[in-house]
Amino acid sequence: MALPQTLPSPAPEAYRLADVRIRRCVFRRIATVGELRQGRDPVYEVHCLLPGLRAPVTIGDFGMATGVCNECTAEGTFRPDED
Repeated sequence: MALPQTLPSPAPEAYRLADVRIRRCVFRRIATVGELRQGRDPVYEVHCLLPGLRAPVTIGDFGMATGVCNECTAEGTFRPDED
């Protein structure tokens, strides 16, 4: 008969949110830019897909998009757990 193993729970710090983070939006698209290479972090590009825009608006990388997206005031944009 197998006995259940008890695994140590990870430290609470592992689940802490980043100090500065981008709010979760229902109209944002994130795409990788360039080739993914082993040993390097991928580079992402953020696009805004708000209804009423003629085409997706490229905001830039995560650093640039954080300020723009966190200041967005469009209604119904953010997921309910972000408000």
